Amino acid sequence: MADEVTIDKATFHNRLSAFISQWKQDKRNGDSLFAGASSIAVVMGKSDESQGFSKTSALQFWLLGYEFPSTVFVITQDSMHIVTTKKKGIHFRSSSCPPSSVNVLQPLTSNPSRTARRLSRFLSEARMLPRTQSSSKLA
Repeated sequence: MADEVTIDKATFHNRLSAFISQWKQDKRNGDSLFAGASSIAVVMGKSDESQGFSKTSALQFWLLGYEFPSTVFVITQDSMHIVTTKKKGIHFRSSSCPPSSVNVLQPLTSNPSRTARRLSRFLSEARMLPRTQSSSKLA
């Protein structure tokens, strides 16, 4: 990741809000699109150009303007949790990014069981969208 990565806070917040608003509207109108999901996990493994443009990449580009490989988003109707590396976490924690409803976690590589417990807390109730093939230690 280049140091010049800057996430536009307003665009990110507006697009995340639009996504969540659509989700809430679907819930009021019969829940046909989101199928009753209380949270959505979007998992991005290693970047692989031979696989083409995935749904996960498209969502990341739309929300952030960048692709963040080896990153997990867990979106609920009132918050977003991002699990990523320490280096990528800097971009999310910078003053130019996210609203207070966004929580950034960084895996604890020295304690994998603690990392697994933290991840499972966010993923326990997530309904998965159909996934595309990905390869990564995270995915």
